[in-house]
Amino acid sequence: MPYPEHLRDRLAAVRIAIFDVDGVLTDGTLGGGAAHSRRWNVKDGFGFKLARKVGLRIGLCSGNDHADIRERAERLKLDVMRLGRLDKDQAVREILAELKLEPEQAIFTGDDLFDLPGIRAAGLGAAPADAAPELLERVDWRLQTCGGRGVGREVIEGVLQARGEWRSVIAPFIGDMEQGD
Repeated sequence: MPYPEHLRDRLAAVRIAIFDVDGVLTDGTLGGGAAHSRRWNVKDGFGFKLARKVGLRIGLCSGNDHADIRERAERLKLDVMRLGRLDKDQAVREILAELKLEPEQAIFTGDDLFDLPGIRAAGLGAAPADAAPELLERVDWRLQTCGGRGVGREVIEGVLQARGEWRSVIAPFIGDMEQGD
């Protein structure tokens, strides 16, 4: 997916992508059988694996702390988690300090107003197409994808394109594609 051209340099500086969970990596719907079951998009998981190949770190920062979130994060070998945290600005600052990164090396993707402090603590903010309108007015990157439909993949793809790494990371799957962006 394309990213806004005016964000190229800022996206190229990103070393960690931090995501809210409900409404971003899921569609925000809870239930469907188990008490806290969520529907995850496999495109996000594959995008996270591609990110790991080139050293882009992935983190979760959510107000919820449930076993299914932890299980998904562990299965995908995500780098950091801050779960059960409503103080998302502080949580993002902790992540950056732990990884010795600056705010301009982070992008935070959220879908609702309580994500705004986390977005402000990171150097870049993104939101799914179906995020709260007030949030969409305040983020750097309005994504084309709705929550739970591959938001993580869109962010990862944009960052890796801006860093000039997208084509090389997908080359083993494409085969006949020229390497380099």
